[in-house]
Amino acid sequence: MMRWPHSVLLALAVACYPVQRREDIKPKELRRSQQVDVWSGDTASRWHAVVIRGDSITGVPYKMSSKCDSCRLGLPLYAIDSIHIRFSGSPREERLIIALMLVYMLSGGDRCGVNVHCE
Repeated sequence: MMRWPHSVLLALAVACYPVQRREDIKPKELRRSQQVDVWSGDTASRWHAVVIRGDSITGVPYKMSSKCDSCRLGLPLYAIDSIHIRFSGSPREERLIIALMLVYMLSGGDRCGVNVHCE
């Protein structure tokens, strides 16, 4: 029996992070720092300061200041294919996660790879 390296399982878990289809989108107002990927037709956008209403979604393009209300874009919900609410950790939390993953990999935490037999 082949054993999967832990890093492969971790990558698969991250790749399968849930995406909300149009019928799953519920009205809510997200934190200004929360990033959301929005798919509409053949266009993908990343917004923050997102507000979802019963019939529309609005947000500020990610590269703009989240406080720029005049930069706010909006789409009717019927034009949205899906959204993905991204991990909302602070930059400090993201650095900590990356550091822990590096320590794990450098410490040999993934010793049961494809070419190594572990029991």
